[in-house]
Formats: sequence, structure tokens, C-alpha cells
Amino acid sequence: MFIFTNLSVKNKSLDLAMSSIKLGDNFHQVETLLRAKCPDLIKETIDPLRFPLAKIQEQHITCHGLIGDGDIAVTLADNKALNIRIK
Repeated sequence: MFIFTNLSVKNKSLDLAMSSIKLGDNFHQVETLLRAKCPDLIKETIDPLRFPLAKIQEQHITCHGLIGDGDIAVTLADNKALNIRIK
């Protein structure tokens, strides 16, 4: 699991998104924060579960285009953000 701290990013949208999303946030919190800043938000529920820490439910929220061609992807297990990735 990666935790991003002290990001040095020129893109203010990315900086705001990453400083707002925290590990442990629930699905609604992550969706609300990203929807306010993201031009293309994709939500999906994964079944069968793939993420090792998910016991009941696995969800992914991906924001396309927030940082040019890049993405921010958040994996939630049992309604808690446990992985935040920048692609």
C-alpha cells in the first residue's frame, strides 16, 4: 500500500485531490471529493473480489484526465479507501 505525502506537483487539481483523499475514507467521501474536480469519473464494483484486504466488497473509483492523460485510482475494500494510485 502506498501513501503519498509531501507531493511536489505543479498541477493544482492533482494537489487538491490528493490532499483531500485520505486512506480510510468511505466510498461516498471519495466520490464526492473526486466528482467536484474530475472531468471523467468511473465507478465499479469488483466481483469476485481481487483485493486481498476486501472481505465483503471491493470498489474502484478512477478519475481520468485530472492530470493531463493521467489517472487517479482509489481502491476501496469494505467501504474504506485502502489504496490510492496515480497512473
